[in-house]
Amino acid sequence: MGGHRGPPLYGLFDGTEQARDLLLISEGADDFKNEMMHEQLTAKGSMAWARFIKGEFERGCLIGGTRFEMASRLKINSPTTVSCCAVQIYEDRVELLFMARPGLTYPLISPR
Repeated sequence: MGGHRGPPLYGLFDGTEQARDLLLISEGADDFKNEMMHEQLTAKGSMAWARFIKGEFERGCLIGGTRFEMASRLKINSPTTVSCCAVQIYEDRVELLFMARPGLTYPLISPR
């Protein structure tokens, strides 16, 4: 897979010119502590997904991890492992939803 650096992982980059999805999955249960890297996404967790519309990041998620980063666009770091972190960028607004444990969510919306 072009652009990959770091430990072994499973990855898929599929779609059309208009919309593309990138999926990174760590290889094993203990691998979630290692970074998964692709030229457009760096993550530290069990799984990371990102959707690009016309080449621009639009939304994504991190499962069982602490880091989700889009090159020069977005950085999310958590001192503890989050069950799920979902992010969406719309115009000049970033919307985040964190789940630290089942049934408990922390919705956050950045100011304009």
